[in-house]
Amino acid sequence: MGNQRSTLASIAGTFDIKPDTPIVVTDPRYVLPKPVSLSIPTGRSRIFISDASTKGQYFSCKSRFAHNSCFRKLCDATNTCILSSHPQDVYGKTYKFFAGEDANAPYVAEAKIDELVFSHILIKCYIQTPARNYMIVLQGNWRTKDASIYFIPPKLQEFDLNEEIMSLAIPIARTRMGKGKDRYVVDIAPGVDIAVITALCITLDGRILATSGQNQYVVA
Repeated sequence: MGNQRSTLASIAGTFDIKPDTPIVVTDPRYVLPKPVSLSIPTGRSRIFISDASTKGQYFSCKSRFAHNSCFRKLCDATNTCILSSHPQDVYGKTYKFFAGEDANAPYVAEAKIDELVFSHILIKCYIQTPARNYMIVLQGNWRTKDASIYFIPPKLQEFDLNEEIMSLAIPIARTRMGKGKDRYVVDIAPGVDIAVITALCITLDGRILATSGQNQYVVA
C-alpha cells in the first residue's frame, strides 16, 4: 500500500484499469464506461451525492438512528430507493445491503468491518450477482480519507494484505479530501457499480460518527 498512497490525490481520469467483467450490483446504468469522481458530504441526516466535476446529482441518502443502529436508504434522482443498508449486530460490525427497502428480500452485498481501529481499517464486502460473487476490500485510514478500495478476483481464495495485495487486487476506488471538512471525493474506476461503492462509503462514515459519539448529525 505504500506506493498507492502517493496516487490518492490524483483525479479519477488516471484510472487505466477496470474489472474484466463489469461489477453490476444495482442497475447497469450505474456501471459507467469511464472513470467518475463523486463528491460525498458527511455528518448530515440527508445528503446529496454529486459529480465532483459537473455538480450533477447522482444519489441522495437518508439516515435514521434507532437503538444504536442506523438504517440508510440510497435513492436515485427521482427519490426511488436503490439500496438500503441494515446493521446486523449491535456493534456495527456487519451490514447487509438490500435492493430497495425490503430487508426480508435476499441481500445483494454484505460488509464486514474486521477492524475498528480507523487508522488502519479493513473492510471486506461480499458482492452477490446472478453471474458470480465478488469481494472488495478497503484498506487505509478512512477517518482522514486516505484509503483505497480493491477488487479481489473471485478465483482468489486467500491473500496477504501486507505483502501481495498490489499484485493480486485491482484498486477500483480511491478517496481524497475535497473542499471543506464535511465533504470528500471518491474516484471510481470504469466498469464498477458506483451505487454500491457509494453505499459502502456512507456506511463507513456513519460508523465513524457512531463510534465518535456524533449520532446527532445523522438523525432524520
